[in-house]
Amino acid sequence: MKGRILKYLILVILAGTVRVGFSAAVFSDQAVLSDNEVSAGCWAKPTTPTLVSPADGYMAVPGSGWLANPVMDWTDSYTTCPSGVIQYRYESYHDAGLTSLAYHSSLLSASQIPAPGTSDGDYYWRVAAFDGTTWSDWSEVWKLTVDRSYQTVGAGDVVINEVMWMGSAPVEEDSNRSDDEWIELRNMTDYEIDIGQWEIENARSSGQPSLMIPASKAIAANGYFLIANYSENSANSALNVSVDEVNASISLANSGNGHLVLKDAAGNTIDEAKGNTWPAGESGTQKKSMERNGVPGDGLDAGSWHTCTDAVCNDGTYWDVEGDNYGTPGGENHSENDPTAVGEKQAGEALETAQATVEPFIEDGQAGGESGGATEEGS
Repeated sequence: MKGRILKYLILVILAGTVRVGFSAAVFSDQAVLSDNEVSAGCWAKPTTPTLVSPADGYMAVPGSGWLANPVMDWTDSYTTCPSGVIQYRYESYHDAGLTSLAYHSSLLSASQIPAPGTSDGDYYWRVAAFDGTTWSDWSEVWKLTVDRSYQTVGAGDVVINEVMWMGSAPVEEDSNRSDDEWIELRNMTDYEIDIGQWEIENARSSGQPSLMIPASKAIAANGYFLIANYSENSANSALNVSVDEVNASISLANSGNGHLVLKDAAGNTIDEAKGNTWPAGESGTQKKSMERNGVPGDGLDAGSWHTCTDAVCNDGTYWDVEGDNYGTPGGENHSENDPTAVGEKQAGEALETAQATVEPFIEDGQAGGESGGATEEGS
């Protein structure tokens, strides 16, 4: 009987302790009764780690910072349990479904783990925290791609070559094609360039992430790559040429757009196009693209651009209907107002002038020869 009373008193005391601990807040106590022994523990989860770097979707390629210092990093976690010591477990997988394990660490005391010698491939990684008693939830999963075979591209090897920042002319008076916008890239080299996972900053609405080019996309040697809001078969498009990448997120402001910045997969700036105030192109009744000069120069220099004005820019080669649209999407720029082409134009005009001047003399010479021949015969 005394034993039962003692157990009852212990339970009352424990119950009071549990209530106080719970009302105190962020952690809870649990009492476990096993015969005559009672134990209590802290069961609150540690905070979930937040991944820091490398950023989600990062491409570790030659020249990138991560390959020079390969470390997976995340924020410190915390516990409300009085005696908890935080440790971490890191996991990476080869697939987004987390079924093909690449690496599983032991418990780590630091909130990072070095990753030298990581093989080429895709890695989906996450982290959880442990306080000696309880595990936190897993962090979100981020993707890392390691590719040491990635082709190194220099600044200016690919340029932003033409921009239809104003959209195309409406088919009917009440129609609107202001969002029929496109950007054309040009490969300045004599070899194919992989532009997969490249990005163009300020090609989308203000505050939106950069426009991303999907993996496995490339520009042929000395070729062109057309990115448009609509495919050529869309009723919203005035184009009559194949689009290399349809991306419905293109949004170019007619003023105050911000400079377009082309970056490779490692985040290196390859080219830029002046955009705060577009230096060329027309947005009146006729829509005329902004073309890069044949000698590209600095894309942030207004003098590196001109407006597409030639009649050839308006024909069925490029557009569904010959009318109020001017541009050379997906092809060589043709505008005679390209200042870098003036020398060629002048040379052509000089050749035509020379030919026109020489031809009468050739005719006179031929006539004189016949006359001279007659004189010799008469002597």
